[in-house]
Amino acid sequence: MERARSIGLIDASPAAAVDATGLETRHVSEHFSKRRGEGKGMDHRQRAWPKLTAVLHIHSNLIIGAVTGIGPSQDWPDFTPAMR
Repeated sequence: MERARSIGLIDASPAAAVDATGLETRHVSEHFSKRRGEGKGMDHRQRAWPKLTAVLHIHSNLIIGAVTGIGPSQDWPDFTPAMR
């Protein structure tokens, strides 16, 4: 953070955004496969997947903090650790 401030990436009163998302574990997403008509009738739903909670400085898009986990799960438990 100090280095980012010293080179002007982060201003005196920074604003951040926090969000969480689930990630695909395969090289081709299920959504893409369905759009192409592949695997019709086959259900490849995952029971768990990688999850990323990230904090970004909204003006520079600098990643300030991140927490990884396993979904599906609530987002709120990861917000405080990501902010720290």
